[in-house]
Amino acid sequence: MPFAEALQAEYAWLHRHPELSFEEHAATAHLRAELEALGARILGTGLETGLVAELKGGRPGPTLALRADLDALPLAEDPSHTLRSEAEGRMHACGHDFHAAALLGAAALLAQRKAELAGRVLLVFQPGEESGRGALQVLATGALEGASAIFGLHLLPGLAPGAVGLTEGANFAAIGRFSIELQGRGCHAAQPHAGADCVLAAARLAESLQSVVSRNVDPMHPAVVSVTRIQAGNTWNVLPGAALLEGTTRCFSASDDALIARRVQEICQGVAAACGVSARLTWPTRHPATDNAPALIARARAAAGAEGIPCVPAAPTLLGEDFAFYQQKLPGAFLTFGLNSAPLHHPAFAADPAALEPAARLLARLALLPWGAG
Repeated sequence: MPFAEALQAEYAWLHRHPELSFEEHAATAHLRAELEALGARILGTGLETGLVAELKGGRPGPTLALRADLDALPLAEDPSHTLRSEAEGRMHACGHDFHAAALLGAAALLAQRKAELAGRVLLVFQPGEESGRGALQVLATGALEGASAIFGLHLLPGLAPGAVGLTEGANFAAIGRFSIELQGRGCHAAQPHAGADCVLAAARLAESLQSVVSRNVDPMHPAVVSVTRIQAGNTWNVLPGAALLEGTTRCFSASDDALIARRVQEICQGVAAACGVSARLTWPTRHPATDNAPALIARARAAAGAEGIPCVPAAPTLLGEDFAFYQQKLPGAFLTFGLNSAPLHHPAFAADPAALEPAARLLARLALLPWGAG
């Protein structure tokens, strides 16, 4: 089967079988079999889902890691799609099926050219990116110890289709997921003086948290604080004794991230005290912004040029990526790949299978380039 058709078949299989974070058992088994058939060695990481495979080159050299992610989202796919998820209520709406298929294609190309390869390549098929914890699980295995650099690639609607987006420094934001539990005292709605109103506190919090960006963060620094969920009560004539708010924070610098977290805490406590309730703030997910090493961005530019793939400057996005955890441990570059599509995390999102071959060749070329190229 021609290489492009084989890649598209792998993508189609992954797209039809989406699995949520840390449930990627079928994808892991499928990829393991394909990689072993290529002669790659599967490392004993102890990961329940996801895997790390190794390809050794024919010449001495450094260790390079290439990373793709595996998990899907709890979304029902747009019924107009011809290639559709076979799992009800789940779909690959963030391109992880594309990323994994492209990395598998890169592995096939590298396996054919092992004599040219200097050093070794670690092929990281990461679970649980959407949870914000998958990269940490991979790092905890020690599989990347000794790696000199790591590259990742992500589809990005709005970027020129077929082009590689290159950004030095931060291109994906530091993110936080917050949860605020309010505890008051429930009572009859006709007797509010007898209780401590959590609905009022939740409403004031949702509004007051908007002041973090508008009045605390430098206006020249992109940042977001969004309350995305409020849950309280179950009937019309009772003031509930508890409420829950959830939301997210986004920014690009560690100092802004710390400032935002501090102000969210202070506002929670202040509003709670003013309303006579208590507030418990937790952060189920927090991770830093990506930090793309200039030398590796130069290597990516050289690799794209060698494959005839256009490069464009890519504006930073307030989307988040746990690839940033890898970059805290070793130099890395997170690249974006343009396409025409509905937005990420949307039921109508659709990758372009025709772009798989150039994406795979780009990833393979990142490993094949002589070190120092770019």
